[in-house]
Amino acid sequence: MITGWLQNLNNTGLSPNRDYLKRVVPCTEDDTITNFIKARYSPGNMIFWVRHPNSINQRRVNPAVKDRIDLTLESLRRWYGNDAGYVNLKDRFGEDKEYFKIFKDFKCFVKHFLLEPFISCDGVIDLANSDVSRKRVEPVRDESFGKFPENYELYLKNAISVIHSRNELLHKIGI
Repeated sequence: MITGWLQNLNNTGLSPNRDYLKRVVPCTEDDTITNFIKARYSPGNMIFWVRHPNSINQRRVNPAVKDRIDLTLESLRRWYGNDAGYVNLKDRFGEDKEYFKIFKDFKCFVKHFLLEPFISCDGVIDLANSDVSRKRVEPVRDESFGKFPENYELYLKNAISVIHSRNELLHKIGI
C-alpha cells in the first residue's frame, strides 16, 4: 500500500531491501530502514482494492499520485464528496463506482478498512509534509500531487507510524 514507487525508483529487483534503500535514501538511519521494511510486510500495510486490468490498484501508479497511499486516499475522498479540487483518479473511481458504492461514502470506506491513522480532522494526512510523531499533520493539498517526498526519511517515519497505528487497530479486532 505504501511503497510501490520506492521500489521502482531505480531498483531492478522485486522489492526494497536494506542495501537498495540505503542507496536510494542515503541519509536515512539504519533503524528507520529496518523498521520500514518490517512495517511494509505487516497487515497494517495491506488493503484490498478492486482488482482487474486498469483498476485503481494499477492506475494509482501514475505521474500525479506516484503510488502514494495518502494521495490515493485524498483522491478518493474528493471523488466521494464530488469536490471540485484536483482528483487525479476520478475516471478510475468512476469505472469502479459499484464497488465504491458499497461503502456509501469516504467515512465508511475509511472505517471499513480501518484507515483512521491516515486521517486527521482536516482530511487525509500528507505523509510527505507532516511530522506524525510530533502530532504536526498537514492535510494533502493540490500541490502535493505529482511529487515524490523531499525528505524521504520523514516520509518513511510517517509511514511507519501510521502503519503501526493501523496494526494496533487490526490487532484489536483479532487480525
